[in-house]
Amino acid sequence: MKKVFLTLAAISALYYGQAQDGNNICVWNAMNTYNTGGGAEELERAIKCADEAAVHEVTAPKAKTWFYRAQLYTLIFQNKDLKKKYGNAGLEAVKAFKKLYDINDPKFRDWEDVQNYAIPLATSLFNEGVDQFQSKNYAQAYDFFYSIKDLNKVIEGKGKKSTIDLPTALKNAAISAENSGNAAGAMAVYRSEEHTSELQSHSFI
Repeated sequence: MKKVFLTLAAISALYYGQAQDGNNICVWNAMNTYNTGGGAEELERAIKCADEAAVHEVTAPKAKTWFYRAQLYTLIFQNKDLKKKYGNAGLEAVKAFKKLYDINDPKFRDWEDVQNYAIPLATSLFNEGVDQFQSKNYAQAYDFFYSIKDLNKVIEGKGKKSTIDLPTALKNAAISAENSGNAAGAMAVYRSEEHTSELQSHSFI
């Protein structure tokens, strides 16, 4: 009887894990459909799945959860219609890429695919920072410029070169923070020891 109970418990645990992993499958299917000609609504429908996967005890520790989430929010940020509705999607993508990097799962082998999303995202974030600054939305501009710090860490930490010069992005972040009255944000940038001297020699934009 004990063996039967243990077997049933093992089967139950396996089924439970697979059921929860369905959220990741949901995200992957939505992105695959979108990338092969589907509409933007495919990505929007996957947001709930990605959000649930990010907090569930079964899927939250998995590298692919954060890789799929990063991809999803990158695609949303780069879609002009969804970007209007989900203006912080690019920042969510950066958080997911950073989480993936911090997990540092030795079994995760898709870093080349990560770079295919992360490198263009850096450019998109910088451009959005410029747009927000020129629209006098300085607080938002700061967020976009400063997020490049984390994204470049992911890109360069895995041996690639970012398209965005970090000292320039940080100088822009500091000036944006000053213009928005965010003195703490500006000081956080200027106190970055590894970039202090570089910041002094870089002009805005």
